[in-house]
Amino acid sequence: MDLYTSRGSFYSTNQISAILGGLLFVSSFYTLYKDKISYYLSYFVKILAAIMLSTKTAFFAIILSIIAIYVYSLIMYIVNKERTLTKKSFIFLLYLAIIMFIFSFSPIKYKLNGYVSNLKNDEINQFVDTGDSKSCLNNKAIELENKYNISLQTLMKENEINQADIEIFAMVRNVENAEKIFKKYLKCVKFKIIEYDVTQEIKEKLNVDYVIHAASNAHPLAFAKEPINTLLGNVEGLKNILDYSIRNKISKVLYVSSGEVYGESNGNENEYSEEYRGYINNLSARSCYPIGKLAAETLGICYAQEKNIDVVIVRPCHIYGPTMTEKDSRAIAQFIRNAISSNDIVMKSKGEQYRSYCYVVDCATAILTVLIKGENCNAYNICNSQSNITIKDMAILVANSVNRKVIFEIPDDVEKSGYNVVKKSILSDKKIKDLGWNPKYDMKNGIESTIEILKNER
Repeated sequence: MDLYTSRGSFYSTNQISAILGGLLFVSSFYTLYKDKISYYLSYFVKILAAIMLSTKTAFFAIILSIIAIYVYSLIMYIVNKERTLTKKSFIFLLYLAIIMFIFSFSPIKYKLNGYVSNLKNDEINQFVDTGDSKSCLNNKAIELENKYNISLQTLMKENEINQADIEIFAMVRNVENAEKIFKKYLKCVKFKIIEYDVTQEIKEKLNVDYVIHAASNAHPLAFAKEPINTLLGNVEGLKNILDYSIRNKISKVLYVSSGEVYGESNGNENEYSEEYRGYINNLSARSCYPIGKLAAETLGICYAQEKNIDVVIVRPCHIYGPTMTEKDSRAIAQFIRNAISSNDIVMKSKGEQYRSYCYVVDCATAILTVLIKGENCNAYNICNSQSNITIKDMAILVANSVNRKVIFEIPDDVEKSGYNVVKKSILSDKKIKDLGWNPKYDMKNGIESTIEILKNER
């Protein structure tokens, strides 16, 4: 899914509501004082006025005000047989009607209620609370290509809380699935889903500032069954994004690569810095993913130097969380599915592979941090040094969290062909931490949060 940002509305919804609410509050009490209504009616209108002032949407403030005045007038007419809707009141209501008409054509943001799909409200707030996004992404448009929908959700939350006015274009292969995932945002004027095949030229004309390119097959079964599409989707996909970005003068392109580009360790490295290079067997079809990512990275750097475009790269380790799909065939995704179904955790290997992991919310904040602060032609690992663990120990951790046990099964040939043969893949998080990013979830907390959220959704 590709993300693009454009210029948004000038006015803040909170500012508009505060001004209108204040005017309505004063006018209501002027009417109350003039007509000397009873204490209880006065109290009733005070409550309505308070609601108006606390409402974040200008429309609701106006509507509640008109209702309050008309209800008051009706009650006074019934009780005292006198008309309280004077000429001045009528003119005031006329002004309100005109204001409503004007604002009905203005780009006022919709208020997003509740919390985003598959995440806790406090989780998605962590990047918003830093204020880092507010200074650089306000009034921008972002295009996001699929897989990292959590970055999109984080930006939508920024719109809700801080009125950042970020416009988002989500480029997806399957519109129906995307509409299910982002159903909370479908009526939002700052969000649009666009059907798009990453291997094709982008023909949409969008006013965009930033692009996050994350479209790729990303799980073992896809690597085993579709190695050609996996490799070309990365290389051709990024080329189409870069060509589009040059034509439309995009400010920055962020490419989501992978920690798999480091390959197999030579045994002398405790962790992989961004400069490290290990061994990748280019004669194995399974290498379609890491080599496709590497080729795309080099292509991005070539475009940056030859075409003078700002390109940054992130290399996520193994990302997990409640946004994992049913099609995800990675070990951790299968373990979590077993756990929320109250089944034993099924392992299909000895589980000796030692990996870096990162909770999905931490990954999203890392991506946005690099989008804002990352330097041109640089790559940044996304990992959590507190979440390095073997697959076996991870299986035990998941099993213990739901009071189940770990059992072993023999994988079939198709499953085996998609397995990552790298025994050790520990990434260094020093470079991205130097940008000011810090993860919030260790492995235990991340797994517990994932299971809790998914169980509550069943």
